Amino acid sequence: DLVVAAGGKSGCNGLGAPGGEGTYIAGAIYAAQASLDAAKLANPGSVNVIIILSDGDAGATSTAMPGASTTTGTYPSTKQQCAQQITAAQAAGTAGTKVYTVAYGSPSTGCSSDTSPTMSPCTAMENMASNASYFFSDYTQSGSGSTCQSAAQPTSNLNQIFTDIAGSLSVPRLIPNGTT
Repeated sequence: DLVVAAGGKSGCNGLGAPGGEGTYIAGAIYAAQASLDAAKLANPGSVNVIIILSDGDAGATSTAMPGASTTTGTYPSTKQQCAQQITAAQAAGTAGTKVYTVAYGSPSTGCSSDTSPTMSPCTAMENMASNASYFFSDYTQSGSGSTCQSAAQPTSNLNQIFTDIAGSLSVPRLIPNGTT
């Protein structure tokens, strides 16, 4: 269903992105991690996972983020938004969550709120992943910078990307004879 919603099925355009509010991924990551922390208390021994599918170009406006700082660059702020999403993802990783990122049509330029250091949306997505093997890129999408490719995960087909992610989340188990 997730692949269909993202437009990864032939003949299906997927969800629309009407736009207008801008993208602010850091807040979504912090909210997801808080929810995962609560769920983990109820399910000890489970592994938390966040999968971020985005072009990586964070750029919400101050009108879309009431109460956010417009000067500090520290969460929540309209400055350094790509750096904030990296910080949020790394905090989730430190808490034990596996963070997978899928750069979907990531442009070669963006992250305009990040002035020091500057970075591309692709770099932001790559730096949010828990490690290089958790970073994927569907660079064949419209608007994508062809340089946004994952060296560790060369698959660029959204269906295969999610198949690979799903495969990494399960482990083979030996079921004893006579067990159904």
